[in-house]
Amino acid sequence: MRFGMLKITGIAGKDKWRATIVNTKCACGNDHSTLFKLLLRGDTKSCGCLAREMRKSLHLTHGKTGTKAYFCYRNMLNRCYYKKSKSYKDYGKRGISVCNRWKDSFENFLEDMGEPPEAMTLERINNDIGYSKENCTWVTRFDQIKNRRNSKKLTHDGKTMSVMDWAKQFGLKYRTLSARIFEYNWDIKTALTKPTRQW
Repeated sequence: MRFGMLKITGIAGKDKWRATIVNTKCACGNDHSTLFKLLLRGDTKSCGCLAREMRKSLHLTHGKTGTKAYFCYRNMLNRCYYKKSKSYKDYGKRGISVCNRWKDSFENFLEDMGEPPEAMTLERINNDIGYSKENCTWVTRFDQIKNRRNSKKLTHDGKTMSVMDWAKQFGLKYRTLSARIFEYNWDIKTALTKPTRQW
């Protein structure tokens, strides 16, 4: 059986949790032992040579390893694909991914987005889809926080909408409703229904 670059050559035994460990031969020629369940899930696709080659190519070709642009690029990849990242649950686990043009090429990312302007960070325009040239822009930290709040879904009377949509439906200013919920911690019903003149 072959999984990615790895071909199973035999059973090595069990780990302390009784999960099966298999011996494999990588396409690069290295022998590698790993948990069978990692192969089935697609978490392990090589002996590690793919990741090493990617790191090597990134360091050798663009010369931008220590720049803000590269920092933003690596954070983007970590959020989407590195399961130990604190942000993975809100990105990769939720199905947010990086477009094929950027995923394996920092140069393409830099060509499309350019260097980050001073005091700006990478933001997705539509928070429900992944990272791509069409869905990304540079924004200030303040705008990023505001966008996150607006994209947060709130449920009232069995209906779920964004803060912006709720504000429009109840004739409230977005800023007013956002402050009631995120700064003053009002419950959603009170925040939506209490007249502004009494607040």
